[in-house]
Amino acid sequence: MLFRSQTAVWAGLEAARENEYVIVMDSDLQDPPSAIREILKAFQEGADTVFMRRRTRADGFWKRVFAKAYYLIQSWMIEDKRFRNVGDFYGISPRARKALLKHTEYIKYVRGLVAQIGFNQRFVDYDRNERMAGKTHYSLSKMFSLGISGISGFSIKPLIWVVYFAFIATLLTLFGIIYILFLKFIQKVNLQPGWAFLSLSILSLSALQMISISSIAIYVARINQEVKRRPLYLNNSSEFER
Repeated sequence: MLFRSQTAVWAGLEAARENEYVIVMDSDLQDPPSAIREILKAFQEGADTVFMRRRTRADGFWKRVFAKAYYLIQSWMIEDKRFRNVGDFYGISPRARKALLKHTEYIKYVRGLVAQIGFNQRFVDYDRNERMAGKTHYSLSKMFSLGISGISGFSIKPLIWVVYFAFIATLLTLFGIIYILFLKFIQKVNLQPGWAFLSLSILSLSALQMISISSIAIYVARINQEVKRRPLYLNNSSEFER
């Protein structure tokens, strides 16, 4: 993943001249080159980032299923539905490229970073063509890896879910402990010898594990945010003037 499409795109962005506009697109021509006119038009109207959003796509069944599921999850994770069905077909202005290159994280999900930098964004809907020749080398496993990179790079919700799950599981465990004590000492139920002690021990250890896992998840989420070293803000200073 580190040395595939996303790194190639980043290499091209770094190689571009300072005052050049950049258009990123796949080379298989499923994204119609004629749509580049719409990107250029948006640039002329003052846009800094232009995202081509797929209105329809002539792909195989499983690729369409995977893509639909991924974009649904992604839009929910990052809480922005505008980027649903936005792929690696977009354009960025010189100042947007300069701001983008300030992101120093090693594992790049470039389209997500472009979306995050802000500035003047524009979305253009288009129809994606059927592949005319050749066979894609981008397997489902590679798409899955890219999807994981996109979600993990821009959302800590999965880690927050772990905390919620641990909290609920701990409450259920505590209820179980209280119930066993209630049976043993209030109801005076004749339990199997050793059963109460064994059950209380297992439930207590389970509660401790859940609390530990939730604590680790909180710190991992913090580490995830810190190690990327993304800019805290991008202002409209002379550094990013047109």
